[in-house]
Amino acid sequence: MRKTVEKLLKKHPEARKEVQGFFLSKLSDTIDDKMPEDFKKFVKAQTVDDDKLATLMTNSPRGLFDVFDKHDIYINVVYQDEVGFIWDMGHPHGGDPSIPYNTRKQAEHKAIFKAFEILDNKLKPKKDEKSQEKS
Repeated sequence: MRKTVEKLLKKHPEARKEVQGFFLSKLSDTIDDKMPEDFKKFVKAQTVDDDKLATLMTNSPRGLFDVFDKHDIYINVVYQDEVGFIWDMGHPHGGDPSIPYNTRKQAEHKAIFKAFEILDNKLKPKKDEKSQEKS
């Protein structure tokens, strides 16, 4: 799974940057005034490189749902008796539900792969924006 996640990160750089920023923001939110100054500096100096991001995505795909929600990409994972866990995307990215998976985590992994693709496409500069930047 890890290698597949690493390929996903390379294939979708805009989504990768957005997710990295999200996790850094969450980390910064943990800082409060009561913490020692050197610890605050340490936390602020942290980065979320591709290795850390791949670990987060592999171990806890559900942790990305807030990032996708922020961009109106809603993932639904439900259990159906005698079938298993299925996922689909909420409107406007919805479609047919996925094939069934044995565990919720397997379904979440597959769902975030699709959500990553959608997010990357949403964040990519449009062709007319690129041409305006060059002029």
